[in-house]
Amino acid sequence: MDSSPFFTSPTQYMSLANDLPYDIWLHITGFLTTNDVKTLYSVNSALFHISLNERYKVQCITYLGYSATGKALHRLLDPDVASRVKSFTLSAGNICEALQQESKSRRLRLSNAISEWRIRNGWKKLKHGVDMPGIVETKFKNVTQIMRNLVSLTAFSIGVLHDQHPAFVKSNLAFIQEGWSTFGSNLTVLGLSIPLEDMQLVISPQLKFPNLEIISFDYKKFDPSSDADELACRTLLPFLTNHRATLQSIKLETAVELDPSLLLRRLDLMPSLQNFTASLFHTDLSGIHQLLSNHQSQMRSLTLKLHCIYCETPGPEEWYSRSFFHLTMPLESLHIDLYLPAEFTFDFADNLIAYIHRFQSTLTTLHVVYPRFSYGQVVRIVDGFSAFRLLRELDIRVRSMSPEFFCYLSANLPSLETLSFYFYLILPYEDNLTDLEFTRDYSIDMARKFPEAMEKYTFPDWGLRFLNPKVMAYARFAPDFTKYRGALVKAFPNVESFCGMTPHQYNVEPSSCKCPLCV
Repeated sequence: MDSSPFFTSPTQYMSLANDLPYDIWLHITGFLTTNDVKTLYSVNSALFHISLNERYKVQCITYLGYSATGKALHRLLDPDVASRVKSFTLSAGNICEALQQESKSRRLRLSNAISEWRIRNGWKKLKHGVDMPGIVETKFKNVTQIMRNLVSLTAFSIGVLHDQHPAFVKSNLAFIQEGWSTFGSNLTVLGLSIPLEDMQLVISPQLKFPNLEIISFDYKKFDPSSDADELACRTLLPFLTNHRATLQSIKLETAVELDPSLLLRRLDLMPSLQNFTASLFHTDLSGIHQLLSNHQSQMRSLTLKLHCIYCETPGPEEWYSRSFFHLTMPLESLHIDLYLPAEFTFDFADNLIAYIHRFQSTLTTLHVVYPRFSYGQVVRIVDGFSAFRLLRELDIRVRSMSPEFFCYLSANLPSLETLSFYFYLILPYEDNLTDLEFTRDYSIDMARKFPEAMEKYTFPDWGLRFLNPKVMAYARFAPDFTKYRGALVKAFPNVESFCGMTPHQYNVEPSSCKCPLCV
C-alpha cells in the first residue's frame, strides 16, 4: 500500500486551506490571542478579513492631541475600516471644548487682522472675506462622517466631563443623531458618562433601540442648584422605561452628594434584568432594595460599591438590620466593595460574612473589597461555601499570606479556578492573635521563613489555574522577592498564570518582573 501522504506539495495544502469556509477559520482563530490574530492578515482572504475585524473592532476618539486619536479620525473616514468597528468610545466633551477654544482663538486673530488692515489702509471700508475653517472644526466635521460610517457598531459610549459641559451645550450636536440613525438598530451596549443636564441633548424620551441590553450612566450634575431627581425622571426614566423589555444589565455611577433612590424606585419591572451595578457615596439603600426586590427571582449578578467614608455611617447592627441585607436572590456573582471609616474597619466583618453566606448555594464568583480579613475570618467565609463546591473565582483582601491559607482553601474549595488576594503580611504559620496584637508583634524575620515553610506543601490535585497575590500598601515583609515567587511556583505546578505571567516569567529576577511582589 502506498504510504505517501495524500497531498504531496505545500501548494496543495494551501489550496485546501483556502477552500475552508470563513466560519471554520473564525472558529480556529477563537483559540488564538488577539495579538496573534491581528498578524494573520497575509495568510489568505478569510484570515485577512478576520484579522482586520480584530484590529479595528474597538476604537476610540479621546483627546485631539493624542496620536491615537489622530489615527482614528483618519482611518475611520474609510467606510471599509469603520464598518469593522463593533465598540466605539467618543469623548465628545473634549472635542466640543477644543472647538470652542479654537473658535475664540480664530475670532481674536481675525479681530487683530482687521485692525491691522484698517491701519494700513487708512481706515477704509473692509471688504468681507471668507473665514477658513480651523483644524478642530475640520476634525469635528470628520466625526459626523465617521458616525455615518459605523454601520456595524453594537457598543457605543459617549463622555462629557464636568468642566466640558458649557462647551458641549454650545456645540452643534448633529453627529449624535447621525449615530442613532446609523447604528441605533444594532446597539446592544450604551454608555452615558455625561452630566444629567446633558442627557436631553443625547437621548430623548421617545428614543428606542430595539436590541439594547446593557446600559451604564452617570448620576451627576453640572449645576449645584439643579434638581438631579427632576432631571433624571424627565429624561432617563422614560428612556429606561422604553427599554424595559430588553435591558439585562444596569450600571450607575453617582456623585458624592447625589442619591438615585427616587429614580430606582420608579423603574418599571424589567423581565430580562439580571445584572445590577451601583457605586454610591451614601448609605441609603432603599432605592436599590426596591429595584432588587422587584427582580429578586431573576437577579444573577450584583456589584455594589459603597464609599461610606464620605457620609455618616451607622453602626454594624443598625446597618445590617436593613431590609436590603435580607433579600434572597439566586446570585451567581457577587462583588462588594465596602470603604469604611477607620473606626469601623473591624466591626463590620462578621455581619458582612453572614450576608455573603446568604448566596452560598448559588455563587460561582465572589469579590470582596474590605480593609482586610484575618485568617479566622477567611476560614469562616470558606466554610460557608465548602459544602456546595460551586465557587470558581475568589478575590478578597487578607491580613496574611501563609501556607495554612493555601491549605485551607485547597481542601475546602477544590473547584476554585481563580484566586486573587491582597495581603498585608507574609507568614510561615498562622495564630490566634488579634490583628492589632499580631501587627504589633510582627517581625520581618517571620516573613523570611515563608519560602522554607512552603517547601513542605504542594498542591498537584487542586484545580487552581490562575493565582494573583497582590501587595497592600505599607505591606511588611523581607524584600527577597525571588524566594517568595519561587516557593509559590513550586507549590502550584498546575497554575497556568501568576499575576498574568507564565510560571517561568513569574520566577525571574525582580529587575525584569512586573509582578506586584516586586513593586
